[in-house]
Amino acid sequence: MRQRKYLPTVADRRDVLRALAASLLCAGCGMGPSTSSSQPDASSSSPDAGGGPAGTSRCGNDVCLDLNDPANASLVNVGGSRLFAIDGKAVIIGRVSATELVTLSSICTHAGCTVRFATTGLSCPCHGSRFSLDGTVTRGPAVRPLATFPTTFDPATNVVTITV
Repeated sequence: MRQRKYLPTVADRRDVLRALAASLLCAGCGMGPSTSSSQPDASSSSPDAGGGPAGTSRCGNDVCLDLNDPANASLVNVGGSRLFAIDGKAVIIGRVSATELVTLSSICTHAGCTVRFATTGLSCPCHGSRFSLDGTVTRGPAVRPLATFPTTFDPATNVVTITV
């Protein structure tokens, strides 16, 4: 009797890619700063003394980012963004204007790819899905919105607070 070869399905390959992406994102507990373009840099940063990604700290139940910290240099200018993990959730924070930043899940709801930030919205480089800054889908194939996290900015202290 001839044994049948196992051929992985598309879903199996997606599971492997998601696991690989998650392990790369979590290696070093965060992602490094991005350039001021919409394409984040994938280099890892070292955790700070608080155990989170460099440039972040806990402020109660929230996460605070001091924009004076060099790890957050990419967020100083409009259009800059940064990828990192909060409580095991892959997020992207982006500077929309001089006074506004947004934080959303960085994982596309279609196939699990990492989205890219622009001041007009987010896009998935894998299959072309696009999302508005409030996470809603503006172009498929994704049909589910990105999770959003309330984000406030205090220009007096130059601190961003993300509620998780």
